[in-house]
Amino acid sequence: NNLYQKYFLKSNIITLIIIFFFSFFINYYYSSFGVFPIDTFFHYDSASRILQGEFPIRDFWIVSGLVIDLIQSLFFKFIGVNWFAYIFHSSISNFLISLIIYHYFQSIKINKINSLLFTCCFSTLAYTVSGTPFVDHHAIFFLLASINLPTPVEERSLAIPLIPKQSALFGVMEISIAFCELLLK
Repeated sequence: NNLYQKYFLKSNIITLIIIFFFSFFINYYYSSFGVFPIDTFFHYDSASRILQGEFPIRDFWIVSGLVIDLIQSLFFKFIGVNWFAYIFHSSISNFLISLIIYHYFQSIKINKINSLLFTCCFSTLAYTVSGTPFVDHHAIFFLLASINLPTPVEERSLAIPLIPKQSALFGVMEISIAFCELLLK
């Protein structure tokens, strides 16, 4: 029994390391290939202005919710206002959502190898498409996390009851998309 637990723990750590390296570095690598100024730097300026003491909506205009700008300002605060900190944010987000997806595959009893393969496929498409922090990606990731993380598969049904963790993640998702729209009405 003890040998099995050691093997299981070692196997999970190796899987975690593979998911981290693949999902983090595939996004990190491809995020520096070309930029689209309107979308690529969407949250860069807002996050750096937050660090200068300005606040979105009151001091400057933002087109989407506050969540990504606030999260990015934390990355800038601890790492510095630079491109590395910007794509580090999206790469970490890619890893976290990949970890949640792997957990989901495991919870529906897909074997480890297939779960890992599907997770790597997911992480290739998840954040790598934009490469940098993007409002739609964060909103979808908060939605996926709210649905998959809090409840074990045995408790799932077509009518999933909203528990506090899910409600909070749904709220963050909604705020990340439409906060400005509420303020402008």
